[in-house]
Amino acid sequence: MARQESMLKYRGSLDGVRHYKIKGSTGSFAAFIPPISADRIKNGAEFARTRENMNEFGACGVITSSFRAGVAPLLSRMADNRLTSRMTGIMKRINLLDESEARGYRAILVSVKGNLLVKFPFNTSQLLREVSVAPMSFTHAATRQSAMLTVTPFDFAGVVKPSSGATHYRFVNVLSLLSDFAYDATTQRYEAVEGQLNEKSIIAYSAYQEVSVNVVEEIVVIASLQGVTIPVDAAIACIQSVGIEFLQKVGVNYVPMKGSTMMIADVF
Repeated sequence: MARQESMLKYRGSLDGVRHYKIKGSTGSFAAFIPPISADRIKNGAEFARTRENMNEFGACGVITSSFRAGVAPLLSRMADNRLTSRMTGIMKRINLLDESEARGYRAILVSVKGNLLVKFPFNTSQLLREVSVAPMSFTHAATRQSAMLTVTPFDFAGVVKPSSGATHYRFVNVLSLLSDFAYDATTQRYEAVEGQLNEKSIIAYSAYQEVSVNVVEEIVVIASLQGVTIPVDAAIACIQSVGIEFLQKVGVNYVPMKGSTMMIADVF
């Protein structure tokens, strides 16, 4: 065992040598850590738990990709660059709650634990509540085919904080479908339980509102999935995401501005 004497410090390993500390001892120690082959991780009995964790974590990444697909057109201007990792973390929490399958093959039941997604922010550095405290309510049809965002009348000043240079804004209402995911022993991977419904979505916008108008009348935005039937017992989560988008009118065009943001408002 080597004992480190110099001021050199690093994280991880350096050419197979890793330094570490021992509780109760002063200074740092170093030892050669032989590389572990991929085959050993894949087949070694001592890595069974590692394989279980990898299998489930990979599934959480797959379902997160499906969530992203449902709101993809909005991500470039509404989300931060950590949305994927943050959502994957929540999916892992949901995965851990499943008691129907063995460890390593637990399902991700968003249709059962969708409440854990409510209030999920698309951008942690630009929260919706920090940009707008306009009074909103959320309702949905019994068929789950549509979701409605209602913004009751409000005074713009002090309620909405527009981006610098913005001349207009509009409210956004998204309804996206996200299936439960379960391990398929035949394909040996996680699959969407409701593959025909998974990732279907609709994005609806309010009319453009001028930032110069202080008194804002009631705004209703309905996102409806036309031609989609959702069975009562479908293993599907209907996710309603709402937000506000700021724009600058240039000629006849409306150019998106920074500061737009969203959150998950409801899961039903």
